[in-house]
Amino acid sequence: MDILSILKTKPNNYHYVLKYFNFINNCIEKNSTLSEQELIYTENHHILPKSKDMFPEYASFKKYPCNRAKLTYRQHIIAHILLWKAFNTISQTLSILRIINQKHVKHLTLKSINSKLISKIKQDLSDKRKGIYTRGYDENNIPIVLPETRQKLSILKKEFYSIEENRIKQSIA
Repeated sequence: MDILSILKTKPNNYHYVLKYFNFINNCIEKNSTLSEQELIYTENHHILPKSKDMFPEYASFKKYPCNRAKLTYRQHIIAHILLWKAFNTISQTLSILRIINQKHVKHLTLKSINSKLISKIKQDLSDKRKGIYTRGYDENNIPIVLPETRQKLSILKKEFYSIEENRIKQSIA
């Protein structure tokens, strides 16, 4: 299976696709020479991302073992950042945020990701989501919401605040 050819089938920034492909190959080569004790902690990475907008047909490691890379946590983050730069989709943006917010990661003594990069990733996600849940934005950058939707939200809000316990919880929050 020619992974690079498959990666090129989606709209991409080819410079970062090559960087990603070479990075993964170097990691696989390097990690294969290390013992389990030297690696300490590894994660399985789908070289061809399994998200619905990428390559869901290659999600199974049993069916496609060549789509699996055993990476350290740090390598895994770098791989997802390169994927984000290569394909720049919502799914790739979300995958970075998921990987850096894993609960077990707090127990690992690893350097964190640059906070400016995280901020940029979160802003990118916000920009991509704009207009998805509304009818877009007007010239003042205010969401355009249908009157029916406004009415439904108003009713739900009134129902929510009609309960004393909810009002107390909201005022505390």
